Amino acid sequence: MDKQELLKIIEKARVEEWEELDLAGNELTELPPEIGSLVKLKRLILGKWDSKKVELIGNNISFLPKEIGQLTALQQLYLSGNQLTEIPAVIGQLTALQQLYLSGNQLTEIPAVIGQLTALQILNLSRNKLKEIPAEIGQLTSLQILNLGLNELREIPVVIRQLTSLQELNISANQLTEIPAVIGQLTSL
Repeated sequence: MDKQELLKIIEKARVEEWEELDLAGNELTELPPEIGSLVKLKRLILGKWDSKKVELIGNNISFLPKEIGQLTALQQLYLSGNQLTEIPAVIGQLTALQQLYLSGNQLTEIPAVIGQLTALQILNLSRNKLKEIPAEIGQLTSLQILNLGLNELREIPVVIRQLTSLQELNISANQLTEIPAVIGQLTSL
């Protein structure tokens, strides 16, 4: 999909007040600033897991424009299978976000503003290059599913014990030498 086609879709979505936009698998390399005009959007899909083909269907997006922070109604953001190396701080403005999928990118760190996403129920950070998780993750008390598998984590922050709603935790295939004792305090697991 070329830029003109993408801009036409974004304009149509804006005028018709779409609540969902699926752009996965379109070989996009960037998102235009106009994406910020989709203020009614609740679900933005730029990458997803195809369970039938057992593969990530993403794009080649390497950065998110600051205008992504204008999508304050967004509840689900699918960014799996892209080339993201960082998450912009404006992500903290997406306070309605309930599901955030970032698996299969090139992330080496997660910004502290992640702690502002207090409505978050699902956070998938698997298949990245994360070496640590910010302490602010402890503020995500609504979190039910946390996938940190296939990263380079050496330890899990003690604040994880604050995630009292957590029902699923994947920390497999990391560089952990021991299972943190605080995991035993997560009684919903």
